[in-house]
Amino acid sequence: MTKWSAWRGGRRLYPVAAAAAVLYALAGCAARPSGAPEAAAVGEHDDPLEPLNRKTFAFNEFIDRILLRPVARAYVKLVPREARDSIHDALANAKQPIIMLNEVLQGDPHRLRISFERFAVNTTIGMAGLVDVASRWHIPDAKADFGETLYRWGVSSGPYLVLPVLGPSNPRDAIGMAVDSYIDPLTFLANAKGLQDVEVPRLVTDGIDQRARVLTVLDDLRKNSLDFYAELRSLSQQQRAAQLNHGAPTTPKNFYDIGSAPAPSQPLRNAAER
Repeated sequence: MTKWSAWRGGRRLYPVAAAAAVLYALAGCAARPSGAPEAAAVGEHDDPLEPLNRKTFAFNEFIDRILLRPVARAYVKLVPREARDSIHDALANAKQPIIMLNEVLQGDPHRLRISFERFAVNTTIGMAGLVDVASRWHIPDAKADFGETLYRWGVSSGPYLVLPVLGPSNPRDAIGMAVDSYIDPLTFLANAKGLQDVEVPRLVTDGIDQRARVLTVLDDLRKNSLDFYAELRSLSQQQRAAQLNHGAPTTPKNFYDIGSAPAPSQPLRNAAER
């Protein structure tokens, strides 16, 4: 739940570049063919790092079992649904500046306009996002991240990679998460105003919220899968490929990033209630 907090502390981007070099050296990535929508899935279904990934996955399952899932269950039980929805909407609204920055980098003025409208409406009329007025006004919830930006620039995903705590990913998206954390305008504002301590509660709350919203989804998947690792790998790759192609994924990207998927939020909220 402390996603890439080292970069959020205001450090330079050099560690990100170093991490990129190491990950790509290990992965042996080649640039994907540009201009083909199908290319999102090229090379993402092989798992040459499977032995290492399964060990990391087992560690994540242990952390989830003893800490994350119990906390998420308590959160769902103790916090009313309406309050959870408001918290989720406010956290999502706080991520809109990162989304808009990536839409600028991707050269997508149409989605940038939509994201700006959504952010402006929810920040003002929606009281900093506590009320999702934009969705009521049928303003779409466009999504973008730096992993997608790298994809638009022609960077290969590399092999499937399970990150400690963060879950299913790949080298490109791992680098993307680090960069998104570094360029987060709210982080820069907090640092400038001496409010660094605000970042930790925001990250912790975001992690609890996102884990709580997939309680039933992951419980059912774990219960009904012969190989939970393989099933989650397949579903996470399908969801990410759909997201990169601006589709409508219906399965979680990973334990803690379901909020980034452009899927309708209401079914997930209902899932958390069951």
